[in-house]
Amino acid sequence: MFEIRVRLFANLKEAVGRSTLTLVFEHPPTPYEIIKDLISKAPGLEKYLLKHGEFNERYRILKDAEEIPRDKFTEPIHSKEISILPPVSGG
Repeated sequence: MFEIRVRLFANLKEAVGRSTLTLVFEHPPTPYEIIKDLISKAPGLEKYLLKHGEFNERYRILKDAEEIPRDKFTEPIHSKEISILPPVSGG
């Protein structure tokens, strides 16, 4: 079993009511698998994380403090923790 902690911030944290969720997979998951499982456990996240059935490009997934590029979303993550960051507006 592979356990991964997902850290949520701002509107994502508010939608779930907590700042972290732990997901369990049989193998190291891809970002796409994490998103799918996360939404199945917290349906309130779908309106933020998906846009027209695809991952909302305004959000960022970080592993070890580095953003995972979209072209790597089909590759397994071997980290025990990721963060999903909402869009940041400048001022």
